[in-house]
Amino acid sequence: MATTFMDKQQKQLLKKFYVLLGKAGIGNEGKEAILHSYGVESSKELSAHDLMDICNRLEMEADPELKELDKHRKRLIAVIFGYFK
Repeated sequence: MATTFMDKQQKQLLKKFYVLLGKAGIGNEGKEAILHSYGVESSKELSAHDLMDICNRLEMEADPELKELDKHRKRLIAVIFGYFK
């Protein structure tokens, strides 16, 4: 069976998911709560899109500076689109 691009991406995202769980100090109970919120029993059942979403949220939680930068980015986007209305 040939490995597709999405399979490779999902494997990389799974690794990133576990690293970010460790950085954020989230244990098995927290991991299972995250998985349950996506309606799956195992992290391998998550789609690449779901994994990207989870990883982005975990990165924001692990690094408060990223959270602040994201807030400023969203404000800038709102100002730009407000200007064109």
